[in-house]
Amino acid sequence: MNKNNNIYYILFAVVMVGFAIFAVVDIVNSESRKKSDRVEVDQILQSDDPVGNLVKALIERPDIKYARAELDQLGDPLLISLAPLCAFGTTGQINGIPGTSNYNLAAPGPHPMVLLRPDGTSHDLTYAILSQWGMESRELGTIELVACVQKQAQQGLETCKYASGGVSIKRLQHYVEIEIFEAATGRYIAKTTITGSEPAKCPTSTSKAGHRTYEGGEVPLSEIQDWLAAFYE
Repeated sequence: MNKNNNIYYILFAVVMVGFAIFAVVDIVNSESRKKSDRVEVDQILQSDDPVGNLVKALIERPDIKYARAELDQLGDPLLISLAPLCAFGTTGQINGIPGTSNYNLAAPGPHPMVLLRPDGTSHDLTYAILSQWGMESRELGTIELVACVQKQAQQGLETCKYASGGVSIKRLQHYVEIEIFEAATGRYIAKTTITGSEPAKCPTSTSKAGHRTYEGGEVPLSEIQDWLAAFYE
Protein backbone atom coordinates (compact mmCIF):
# COMPACT_ATOMS: atom_id res chain seq x y z
CA MET A 1 0.00 0.00 0.00
CA ASN A 2 1.62 3.29 -1.05
CA LYS A 3 1.70 6.57 0.79
CA ASN A 4 -1.13 8.13 -1.24
CA ASN A 5 -3.45 5.27 -0.38
CA ASN A 6 -2.63 5.64 3.31
CA ILE A 7 -3.54 9.32 3.19
CA TYR A 8 -6.77 8.53 1.36
CA TYR A 9 -7.86 5.98 3.98
CA ILE A 10 -6.94 8.31 6.83
CA LEU A 11 -8.97 11.13 5.33
CA PHE A 12 -11.88 8.76 4.71
CA ALA A 13 -11.75 7.58 8.33
CA VAL A 14 -11.70 11.17 9.61
CA VAL A 15 -14.72 12.06 7.50
CA MET A 16 -16.66 9.00 8.70
CA VAL A 17 -15.84 9.77 12.33
CA GLY A 18 -17.03 13.33 11.76
CA PHE A 19 -20.33 12.08 10.36
CA ALA A 20 -20.74 9.73 13.31
CA ILE A 21 -20.11 12.51 15.82
CA PHE A 22 -22.55 14.79 14.00
CA ALA A 23 -25.22 12.09 14.06
CA VAL A 24 -24.75 11.49 17.80
CA VAL A 25 -24.88 15.22 18.58
CA ASP A 26 -28.03 15.57 16.47
CA ILE A 27 -29.72 12.71 18.34
CA VAL A 28 -28.74 14.19 21.71
CA ASN A 29 -30.01 17.63 20.72
CA SER A 30 -33.26 16.15 19.42
CA GLU A 31 -33.90 14.29 22.66
CA SER A 32 -33.04 17.41 24.64
CA ARG A 33 -35.56 19.46 22.62
CA LYS A 34 -38.23 16.83 23.18
CA LYS A 35 -37.69 16.90 26.95
CA SER A 36 -37.71 20.69 26.98
CA ASP A 37 -40.90 20.80 24.91
CA ARG A 38 -42.55 18.25 27.19
CA VAL A 39 -41.80 20.42 30.23
CA GLU A 40 -43.11 23.54 28.47
CA VAL A 41 -46.31 21.85 27.33
CA ASP A 42 -46.92 20.38 30.80
CA GLN A 43 -46.58 23.87 32.28
CA ILE A 44 -49.08 25.21 29.74
CA LEU A 45 -51.54 22.46 30.62
CA GLN A 46 -51.41 23.64 34.23
CA SER A 47 -52.13 27.27 33.27
CA ASP A 48 -55.47 29.04 33.60
CA ASP A 49 -56.08 28.91 29.83
CA PRO A 50 -54.37 25.78 28.44
CA VAL A 51 -56.18 25.89 25.08
CA GLY A 52 -55.40 29.54 24.41
CA ASN A 53 -51.82 29.20 25.59
CA LEU A 54 -51.23 26.07 23.50
CA VAL A 55 -52.47 27.96 20.44
CA LYS A 56 -50.08 30.83 21.22
CA ALA A 57 -47.19 28.41 21.65
CA LEU A 58 -47.94 26.74 18.30
CA ILE A 59 -48.12 30.09 16.50
CA GLU A 60 -44.77 31.14 17.93
CA ARG A 61 -43.15 27.75 17.27
CA PRO A 62 -45.19 25.38 15.07
CA ASP A 63 -42.70 22.54 15.57
CA ILE A 64 -43.08 22.38 19.35
CA LYS A 65 -43.52 18.74 20.28
CA TYR A 66 -46.67 17.43 21.97
CA ALA A 67 -48.56 20.74 21.82
CA ARG A 68 -50.81 19.90 18.87
CA ALA A 69 -51.63 16.45 20.19
CA GLU A 70 -52.57 17.87 23.58
CA LEU A 71 -54.62 20.65 21.98
CA ASP A 72 -56.49 18.20 19.77
CA GLN A 73 -57.22 16.07 22.82
CA LEU A 74 -58.54 19.04 24.79
CA GLY A 75 -60.44 20.30 21.75
CA ASP A 76 -59.93 23.68 20.12
CA PRO A 77 -63.36 25.36 20.46
CA LEU A 78 -62.91 27.24 17.19
CA LEU A 79 -62.18 24.09 15.19
CA ILE A 80 -64.99 22.19 16.88
CA SER A 81 -67.48 24.91 15.99
CA LEU A 82 -66.41 24.82 12.32
CA ALA A 83 -66.12 21.04 11.99
CA PRO A 84 -69.76 20.53 10.88
CA LEU A 85 -68.90 22.20 7.58
CA CYS A 86 -66.34 19.50 6.88
CA ALA A 87 -68.58 16.70 8.07
CA PHE A 88 -71.76 17.70 6.24
CA GLY A 89 -70.83 20.44 3.78
CA THR A 90 -70.96 18.32 0.64
CA THR A 91 -74.32 16.77 1.60
CA GLY A 92 -76.10 20.10 1.93
CA GLN A 93 -77.16 19.28 5.49
CA ILE A 94 -75.75 22.48 6.96
CA ASN A 95 -76.41 26.12 6.12
CA GLY A 96 -73.27 27.60 7.61
CA ILE A 97 -71.77 28.63 10.91
CA PRO A 98 -73.54 31.51 12.72
CA GLY A 99 -71.38 34.52 13.46
CA THR A 100 -68.91 34.02 10.61
CA SER A 101 -68.45 36.27 7.57
CA ASN A 102 -69.44 35.93 3.91
CA TYR A 103 -66.84 35.28 1.24
CA ASN A 104 -66.68 37.56 -1.80
CA LEU A 105 -64.09 36.51 -4.35
CA ALA A 106 -64.26 39.91 -6.05
CA ALA A 107 -63.43 41.73 -2.83
CA PRO A 108 -59.76 42.32 -2.03
CA GLY A 109 -58.18 39.92 0.42
CA PRO A 110 -57.22 38.68 2.82
CA HIS A 111 -60.09 36.27 3.27
CA PRO A 112 -59.53 34.72 6.72
CA MET A 113 -59.47 30.94 6.51
CA VAL A 114 -59.27 28.07 8.98
CA LEU A 115 -57.75 24.69 8.14
CA LEU A 116 -58.95 21.59 9.92
CA ARG A 117 -59.60 17.91 9.52
CA PRO A 118 -63.16 16.59 9.17
CA ASP A 119 -63.12 15.30 12.76
CA GLY A 120 -62.49 18.78 14.15
CA THR A 121 -58.80 18.30 14.89
CA SER A 122 -55.98 20.40 13.51
CA HIS A 123 -53.90 19.98 10.38
CA ASP A 124 -50.14 20.48 10.25
CA LEU A 125 -50.73 23.98 8.83
CA THR A 126 -53.64 25.04 11.05
CA TYR A 127 -51.54 27.05 13.48
CA ALA A 128 -48.32 27.30 11.48
CA ILE A 129 -49.85 29.63 8.88
CA LEU A 130 -51.25 32.08 11.43
CA SER A 131 -47.88 33.79 11.81
CA GLN A 132 -47.98 34.52 8.06
CA TRP A 133 -51.71 35.02 7.42
CA GLY A 134 -52.62 36.90 10.58
CA MET A 135 -54.74 36.30 13.64
CA GLU A 136 -58.00 37.21 11.86
CA SER A 137 -58.28 33.49 11.18
CA ARG A 138 -58.66 32.92 14.93
CA GLU A 139 -61.64 35.28 15.26
CA LEU A 140 -64.99 33.70 14.49
CA GLY A 141 -66.53 36.96 13.29
CA THR A 142 -63.93 37.50 10.57
CA ILE A 143 -63.58 33.95 9.27
CA GLU A 144 -64.81 33.64 5.67
CA LEU A 145 -63.51 30.25 4.56
CA VAL A 146 -63.09 26.79 6.01
CA ALA A 147 -60.65 24.40 4.37
CA CYS A 148 -61.28 20.74 5.11
CA VAL A 149 -58.05 18.81 4.63
CA GLN A 150 -58.22 15.04 4.59
CA LYS A 151 -55.42 12.91 5.98
CA GLN A 152 -52.82 11.82 3.47
CA ALA A 153 -53.83 8.62 1.71
CA GLN A 154 -52.31 6.40 -0.95
CA GLN A 155 -53.53 5.38 -4.35
CA GLY A 156 -52.21 2.51 -6.40
CA LEU A 157 -50.77 3.56 -9.74
CA GLU A 158 -50.04 0.07 -11.01
CA THR A 159 -49.04 -3.41 -9.95
CA CYS A 160 -46.14 -4.93 -11.85
CA LYS A 161 -46.19 -8.71 -12.06
CA TYR A 162 -43.33 -10.88 -13.19
CA ALA A 163 -43.19 -14.17 -15.09
CA SER A 164 -41.44 -15.99 -12.25
CA GLY A 165 -44.76 -16.00 -10.38
CA GLY A 166 -45.36 -14.96 -6.78
CA VAL A 167 -43.45 -11.75 -7.45
CA SER A 168 -45.04 -8.32 -7.76
CA ILE A 169 -44.36 -4.66 -7.11
CA LYS A 170 -47.16 -2.24 -6.29
CA ARG A 171 -46.52 1.43 -6.97
CA LEU A 172 -48.23 3.79 -4.51
CA GLN A 173 -48.61 7.56 -4.62
CA HIS A 174 -49.57 9.80 -1.70
CA TYR A 175 -52.40 12.31 -2.13
CA VAL A 176 -54.43 14.79 -0.11
CA GLU A 177 -57.98 15.92 -0.85
CA ILE A 178 -59.00 19.45 0.13
CA GLU A 179 -62.41 21.13 0.05
CA ILE A 180 -63.16 24.77 0.77
CA PHE A 181 -66.53 26.06 1.99
CA GLU A 182 -67.87 29.50 2.77
CA ALA A 183 -68.13 29.66 6.54
CA ALA A 184 -71.32 31.74 6.76
CA THR A 185 -73.44 29.77 4.27
CA GLY A 186 -71.79 26.38 3.84
CA ARG A 187 -71.53 27.15 0.13
CA TYR A 188 -69.12 24.92 -1.74
CA ILE A 189 -66.18 26.97 -3.10
CA ALA A 190 -63.54 24.61 -4.48
CA LYS A 191 -61.97 21.19 -4.30
CA THR A 192 -58.63 19.76 -5.30
CA THR A 193 -56.43 16.70 -4.97
CA ILE A 194 -52.73 17.31 -4.50
CA THR A 195 -50.38 14.42 -5.14
CA GLY A 196 -46.90 13.67 -3.90
CA SER A 197 -44.04 12.62 -6.12
CA GLU A 198 -44.42 9.40 -8.08
CA PRO A 199 -42.71 6.24 -6.84
CA ALA A 200 -39.84 4.67 -8.72
CA LYS A 201 -40.64 2.79 -11.90
CA CYS A 202 -40.82 -0.99 -11.83
CA PRO A 203 -37.69 -2.72 -13.07
CA THR A 204 -37.97 -4.80 -16.23
CA SER A 205 -36.99 -7.86 -14.19
CA THR A 206 -36.26 -8.71 -10.57
CA SER A 207 -34.60 -11.60 -8.75
CA LYS A 208 -36.21 -10.76 -5.39
CA ALA A 209 -39.12 -12.99 -4.42
CA GLY A 210 -42.33 -11.85 -2.75
CA HIS A 211 -44.61 -8.85 -2.98
CA ARG A 212 -43.18 -5.37 -2.51
CA THR A 213 -44.32 -1.78 -2.67
CA TYR A 214 -42.68 1.33 -4.05
CA GLU A 215 -43.92 4.50 -2.36
CA GLY A 216 -43.59 8.04 -3.67
CA GLY A 217 -42.91 11.06 -1.49
CA GLU A 218 -45.53 12.58 0.78
CA VAL A 219 -47.46 15.66 -0.31
CA PRO A 220 -45.37 18.74 0.59
CA LEU A 221 -47.07 21.14 2.99
CA SER A 222 -45.85 24.00 0.82
CA GLU A 223 -48.01 22.81 -2.09
CA ILE A 224 -51.09 22.65 0.14
CA GLN A 225 -50.41 26.15 1.43
CA ASP A 226 -49.79 27.53 -2.06
CA TRP A 227 -53.16 26.23 -3.30
CA LEU A 228 -55.01 27.63 -0.29
CA ALA A 229 -53.24 30.97 -0.55
CA ALA A 230 -54.98 31.69 -3.85
CA PHE A 231 -58.29 31.84 -1.96
CA TYR A 232 -56.96 33.52 1.16
CA GLU A 233 -55.20 36.32 -0.68
